[in-house]
Amino acid sequence: MKLNSKLFISTLILAVMLPLTSRAEHPRYMHALTDLRDARFSLEHRRGDPDVRAHENVAVEEIDRAIRELQVAAIEDGKSPAWHPHEDANIDRGGRLHRALDLLREARSDVAMREENREAREMQRRALAHIEIALRETERALNDVRR
Repeated sequence: MKLNSKLFISTLILAVMLPLTSRAEHPRYMHALTDLRDARFSLEHRRGDPDVRAHENVAVEEIDRAIRELQVAAIEDGKSPAWHPHEDANIDRGGRLHRALDLLREARSDVAMREENREAREMQRRALAHIEIALRETERALNDVRR
């Protein structure tokens, strides 16, 4: 009886701790979500001139779509989309568009890592497509500012 109860307690502890360690070891979706939210903020809250606004609007819409995909993919991976780690992009250039560009590139890098969960792969692919469009539109906005 003692052995069975020890085995039960050990199994219970492992069942509780395993999802927590998984979340801590593989936070790429969580970091990508943080970077995407920060990039969105940089694009949305300090709008530039009318020449770049259209590109910024498209980038924000695509970031929102990528965020939705990643939230579902994170849940599929057993992670909580409510967990918000600090951004991990090394931002060394000035300006809000440069900042958004750096954050989007970092998010793309995080999301592009190999996905083990089959159910999350399609969401990962769609999120990457949205991030690519957001990157392209942010680069276009930056080019319009330079003109």
